[in-house]
Amino acid sequence: MASFPLIDFPVGSYWKRSEIHALLGGQEQGGISTPSKKPYIIIFSSPRGEEFGYEDGWNADGFYHYTGEGQVGDMQWIRGNRAIRDHAEDGKILLVFETVKDGRRRFVGLMSYAGHYTKSLPDKNGNSRQGIIFKLAETDAPALVEAPSPIRRKG
Repeated sequence: MASFPLIDFPVGSYWKRSEIHALLGGQEQGGISTPSKKPYIIIFSSPRGEEFGYEDGWNADGFYHYTGEGQVGDMQWIRGNRAIRDHAEDGKILLVFETVKDGRRRFVGLMSYAGHYTKSLPDKNGNSRQGIIFKLAETDAPALVEAPSPIRRKG
């Protein structure tokens, strides 16, 4: 794996999604962004998912619960869902951001996959389907990202 300079994403710092992608790359749409040839997976949680039964966020069990991707039919172990589940064996770090009211993204932290469960959720057509809910644990792994110099931001 290539060596990447450190960018400091302080927990609780706020970013525009365009700023995140300018620094990290990855797909600019969707909840799970998988920059190619980079050592991370970027997860975006949004309150808009609540209309589909998504309940992302910290749970009483101490894990961050994140609903996988897929809008119609049962969620599958492909694309972003597979990337989250297999991130450790693929040498990737999970970075989690939550969308806040003004549209910016608040950095929740560095996470690792700690398991998953399935839950019946409505799809975008209102039909019942099996959704994948990830249990993510906080980690102190460094957020190694490609950038010309360290960046520090505050809310």
